[in-house]
This record gives sequence, C-alpha cells and structure tokens, in this order.
Amino acid sequence: MKWEFNSTVSDRAYIVQFHTERTHWTMATERELVEHPRIGTDVERVLDAITAAAEGLSNVARDHSAEGLAKAGVARVPSITGPYRLLSEAARREANHIESETIALYTPRHPDDSDPAMRVARAAWWRSLSMPQRLDAAKRDLAVAQAVVEFGKAGSGLPDEVFDRMHRDMATEQLAARILRDTSMRTEPTVDEPLGGTPDIATARKNAAGKLDRLDGERALLARVPNLLGNIITATSLMTGETREDAFKRLSA
Repeated sequence: MKWEFNSTVSDRAYIVQFHTERTHWTMATERELVEHPRIGTDVERVLDAITAAAEGLSNVARDHSAEGLAKAGVARVPSITGPYRLLSEAARREANHIESETIALYTPRHPDDSDPAMRVARAAWWRSLSMPQRLDAAKRDLAVAQAVVEFGKAGSGLPDEVFDRMHRDMATEQLAARILRDTSMRTEPTVDEPLGGTPDIATARKNAAGKLDRLDGERALLARVPNLLGNIITATSLMTGETREDAFKRLSA
C-alpha cells in the first residue's frame, strides 16, 4: 500500500505532507502558533504526534493492504488524542483570558466618586450636539467618551465604525491614564521644555495603543487554532481511512 509522508520547516511554517495512491494533502502551521508563549508547546506536541504517527505508518505501509494500513492508523490515534485535547483546552483558556482582558480594558472606568446621574446628563448633553461637535467633545474629554460608551452604541447615534473607533480611543486614553498613575513615566528635558519631568502622556498613549494592538494580534492568531485542529482531524481521517466525522469522534472520545 502506498503511504508516503514528509515534513519540512520553513521560515514561516511547519509543513506536513501525506501522499497515498489517491490523495496528496498538505498541512501548514504558522511558526507564530508554534512559538506562542502559552499555547506553543501544545501546538508543537500535537504536530509531533501527527508526525510520529504518520512516519510510523509510512515505515510499515508496504507490508499492509489498504485495510491493514487503516487498522494500523486506528492503533496510532491514541497517541494523537491527548495532545489534541490539551491544545483544545489551552486555546480555549487563552481565548477566554484575552476576552476577559479586552472587556476589562474597554469597559468605562469611572472615578469612585463619579455620580451616575451626572454621567446620564453628560451623555444627554453630548447627544444634543452636532456630529462634529460630538466627535470633538469625546476626543477632548475622557469622561464624555466614557459616558457615551457606557450608554451604548444604539444610544450614541453614531455609525458603527465611528462608535467603535471612539470606543477604542476611550480604551487607549483610559489605559494611558492608568499607566501614568502606576508608573513614574516622565518627559525628558528638551529644547522646548528644558526641565522636563512632566507626566509623559504621549509615551503612555503609545504604550496603551500597543497593548490594545497586541491583544488584537493575539485574538487573530488564536482564531487560526480551529483551522489547525480541523487539519489534525483530516490527518487522522487519512490515517484511519475513516470520515472526518469518525476521526473527530475518536479524537474527542
């Protein structure tokens, strides 16, 4: 029975290829996933498991019929099941962590002595303005942006894209303010400000925006895990000669 397998590593991806009499199949996994600081080990383990199982089949393929090789593939599934489950669990935990952190950063954080009635009045005042005035007021005053975000997109009267941008700006300013509170970040002396030493809001904003960008990148990277798991299911089905549904049941049992 023909069963050929090879794996290569490039600058961008880990590549696994299966070749049978009827199938030529390639799975590529981004290096970013393998090198991820929290789930990378689990990604590497499941890739190692698939590689070992497929390599084992390729070593005995010529001694088996199609039916015998499928049975040999089924016998190797347990070595894949554990890593598959661990990756699924790790990716789920990481996604939940990112979601919780994102929600915390994008939720308006009013001062402890903030008056809810004042926030309602501030949002009502904001809605009385013209559109350019609304955008300017939200940009100039964090408290205004927080009040508008608190009462939601529907009540803002803004297009979705504009509201989302304002929401992100609010999160950036809010995080920058927290960074300034929690650190001793101060400006360096310059020709225009020879003494320096004032709160460095520009750097705080840059760091805050970078934090939000990193969360976006993490979310996008984790969104690739389901595709990887789907590829593991396909690889398993090729080794066992079963449908993807049956392979999924074996991996999930």
